Amino acid sequence: MTLLKNIYASIVIFASNFTARWGTLVNLLLLAALAILLLTGLIRALFAGHTFRRHKPIPPPAPDEKRTEHAAESLAGAIRYPTISGDIDAMEGLVDFLQKRYAGTFAKMNFSTIPGGSMFLRWRAADRKNAPPPILFCGHLDVVPPGEGWTGDPFAGTREDGVIRGRGAVDCKGPVIAMLEAVTSLMEEGYVPRRDLYFAFGYDEEQGGTQGAAVLANLLKKRGIYFDMILDEGGAVRKSYMGKRSHPAALLGVGEKAVCVYRLTARAPGGQIGEPPRHTAVGALSEAVCRIEAALPRTRLLSPVRQTLKASMPAMGFLRRLVVANLPFTRWLLRPCFRNDPQTTALLRTTFSATQMSGADSPVMLPLTAEATVTACLLQGDTAQSVLRYLRDLVADLPVEIELGEVQGDPSPISSDRSPLYEALCNAVTEHFGNLPCIPTILTGSTDARHYAEMSRNVIRFTPILLSDQAHDAVHGPDEYIRETSLGAAVEVYRSFMRKL
Repeated sequence: MTLLKNIYASIVIFASNFTARWGTLVNLLLLAALAILLLTGLIRALFAGHTFRRHKPIPPPAPDEKRTEHAAESLAGAIRYPTISGDIDAMEGLVDFLQKRYAGTFAKMNFSTIPGGSMFLRWRAADRKNAPPPILFCGHLDVVPPGEGWTGDPFAGTREDGVIRGRGAVDCKGPVIAMLEAVTSLMEEGYVPRRDLYFAFGYDEEQGGTQGAAVLANLLKKRGIYFDMILDEGGAVRKSYMGKRSHPAALLGVGEKAVCVYRLTARAPGGQIGEPPRHTAVGALSEAVCRIEAALPRTRLLSPVRQTLKASMPAMGFLRRLVVANLPFTRWLLRPCFRNDPQTTALLRTTFSATQMSGADSPVMLPLTAEATVTACLLQGDTAQSVLRYLRDLVADLPVEIELGEVQGDPSPISSDRSPLYEALCNAVTEHFGNLPCIPTILTGSTDARHYAEMSRNVIRFTPILLSDQAHDAVHGPDEYIRETSLGAAVEVYRSFMRKL
């Protein structure tokens, strides 16, 4: 009500100013300036992103048939090993399968494994003395549990109608196979890289990578190796960006958020369910969780996120395009404008997800304690401790304690999207997928790349696999799949990129 009164008062003062000396001139100048600002904002929105606009979907990829067939059969075989994180026998079986499947390739590289199933390969440069710093390609061999909802065996590795189905098809056995196929085909052509190319495939990425990628990273650090670039899994080539098939895009992660788990414990008196206290432990815990979900952290516009939004304008509706086109003046409108867009909102702030809750063992008991976990994905600028203080302040008046659980470190540094190697990767993508935009972004989850981050200024998280919305949503869901032509196209992109190094 006060706001409305202030607006009304401003209008009255503005109108009365016409009767004052020079008032009419001042008011006309103000109105003209306002009109110019509005017109400029509208024009910027109308023409925003015209450089990135595509009016046609991506044409179906047409990779080399022989390489695609070999890659598809290799991936189908790899999927048949149920390498759920922690299954060492399955992991060792997969490593043995890859050694046999690519025996000639492994024989020409330095190959080693570490207990558990991680693989490490090195493709030596033609002239080691004058070679530039090496490049590291990353991936992982483990997969998440299949879960419910599958229409077939999640580890059958079936091939039907040009589609390979099974857990790990995209995340991340598909990319690993594509890399090995690219190296194999280049070797068969007699190609030798002008710099060392390293390949590190961990076995526990889905559980944090502490025994896989972290161990491999420590081995490399002890050798004093520094990389010009590190390329890990991450963004992909999306057929329809922001739901619009006329706006495909390649999303390249130049940074990633950090995942932290917070444990909430509520305590309350026990008693009889017929004579309960005013607030039970479950009730207090529920209120704490609701507060955390409702009290969103402040919005921050990081430089790479601003670039993401700018490059994404062609796929936005007019109102959102109007806001983004006129940043930073319209920064205060970002939060309400993207409130119903979880994908974009996650790039603007730290997010919280209530994932677990427990109380009494019986429905007729009042628990003395109730517990819950809240998983946070920390945006750059936040730390595990700063978020812990924020959460404790939110529930300070409730009988709820919050402690820090599993921590995967702080958010990663931001890599440049202006480096020559970044541009080389984008060129390799556009060679095979047309002139679509390569959009830098921040991954909302975490990858093995964080374990190697100290060894390079350029850490990019990108998988050159063409995904529809349906294929993207199935990555950690039921019926994960990849089209054989998409796998073959990934091989071609890796080949082109390796040649540019």
